Amino acid sequence: MIVNDQREIEGKFKGSDNKVEESKIQDYSLALMVKSIKSWNFTKDGQDLEITSEILQQFPSIDFLVLNEAITGKKLTHKNDEGDLVAGAPDDSDSKKK
Repeated sequence: MIVNDQREIEGKFKGSDNKVEESKIQDYSLALMVKSIKSWNFTKDGQDLEITSEILQQFPSIDFLVLNEAITGKKLTHKNDEGDLVAGAPDDSDSKKK
C-alpha cells in the first residue's frame, strides 16, 4: 500500500484533533486491511466474495488473526501444547482457543 492510500483512508477516520478517533480504530484497521488485499479466492454459494470490511468481520477470530499476520508480518497466534492454533504470544497465559 502506498502512503497516499494510507493517508486517504486515515483521513476518513480522523477527528477534530487530526488523530484517528478511538471509537473508529477497528473500522480504520479493517479499511487498511481491505486496501492491502489485492485478490483472494473466498466464495459463497459459488460466487466470489468482494474484499470488504463487512466480509472480513464475518471471519472466525483466529482466521482473521492469521490473515492479519500475513499482511502485517506481526505474530498474533501460536500453537499451544495440544497443537491447536490460538491467539496471543506463546507465553500469554490468557490465550484462548478460538
